[in-house]
Amino acid sequence: MEFLGQKVLIFVLQKKMVCPLVNLKERFHSIEECGEQVFGYGCDSTDNKLTTMDWLFVYPQGMEKLVMYMKDRFNNTPIIITENGIAESDDPDFSLEDAINDTPRVEFMHSYLNSLANAMREGANVRGYFAWSLLDNFEWLDGYTKRFGLHYVNFTNLQRTPKLSATRYKELITNFQSQLATHTS
Repeated sequence: MEFLGQKVLIFVLQKKMVCPLVNLKERFHSIEECGEQVFGYGCDSTDNKLTTMDWLFVYPQGMEKLVMYMKDRFNNTPIIITENGIAESDDPDFSLEDAINDTPRVEFMHSYLNSLANAMREGANVRGYFAWSLLDNFEWLDGYTKRFGLHYVNFTNLQRTPKLSATRYKELITNFQSQLATHTS
């Protein structure tokens, strides 16, 4: 195996799970367990912030736990995080300036990248991380009502404008590379 790819979006803590497992089984064919976590859908967790998606909670510690699980379970095969991020609502009353000031996404990325860096300091062989998503896009369940991208897309004329998160993502990645290089030298 050359690498493991993992989409990291959903973490529901088994210990704090409010909905019964049978509800999860109705939504998915199986439930994957990873340490203390169950990956689920539509559950409530009282300690974690809910995003604009009714099924997505912010739980950055889950990134480190998942990556360490994969490190141990798969003999430290190289790991690529293929998708990680949050959506924001597309408010038609927002100005372009409001739309590109996506501070919640910046905070999300910072916390998840910190968690990922912790796993890397513990020896996890992480080779890549991809934000969800480069551009605002169409989602099958939500159409154009959610904004996922590091770049704002005007869906009328397709003009693209970098959001605050695009700039901060570049800075975060550069800083983490420097920190990890210093840590491993």
